[in-house]
Amino acid sequence: MTNVNANTNDYLVRGSDYLKTQPNFELIGRDEELHEVTRALMRKKANSVLLVGNGGVGCSAIAMGLQASKSDPDAPFDIVRKRNFWLDTDGLFPPVIRLRLTRALPKR
Repeated sequence: MTNVNANTNDYLVRGSDYLKTQPNFELIGRDEELHEVTRALMRKKANSVLLVGNGGVGCSAIAMGLQASKSDPDAPFDIVRKRNFWLDTDGLFPPVIRLRLTRALPKR
């Protein structure tokens, strides 16, 4: 049973903390997608990005690649200063709701 009084911050994980859980992470084959996200984050307006998708499509990998790129000495300041977060939807929503949300996402 989900605690409806739980604090939302209990399910929000900082990108740097999430990346630490995968010490050998390396983004492979997603350079184009990472570039698109980086470009969107550097726009002057409407520069917030939300990556959403069914499990296994690569949203987490792209987000982790973005977080990892912040340690690159050549990373743009606009990217380095951004704060990245993961929302633990597995913990936030009960299994029945997660199943409904997954079914509602378009299939590719």
